[in-house]
Amino acid sequence: MIETNIDDMNPETYGYADGTALRAGALDVYFAPIYMKKNRPGTLLSVIAPATMRQSLTEIVLTETTSLGFATGR
Repeated sequence: MIETNIDDMNPETYGYADGTALRAGALDVYFAPIYMKKNRPGTLLSVIAPATMRQSLTEIVLTETTSLGFATGR
């Protein structure tokens, strides 16, 4: 699982990032509304994929979104 919080991305581009990750081999991609620091609205992006796809999908997350970093589960 690759996850990142997004707070400054145009929501119209979420679909593009989703499709790009799925075409690259992600098993599932989803977005969830969250509250960030100082109660600012944000979005949690989660990408579920095999461990062998971690590097390529991480690159997609970093290039196709406004994210500056990410967290990965084991």
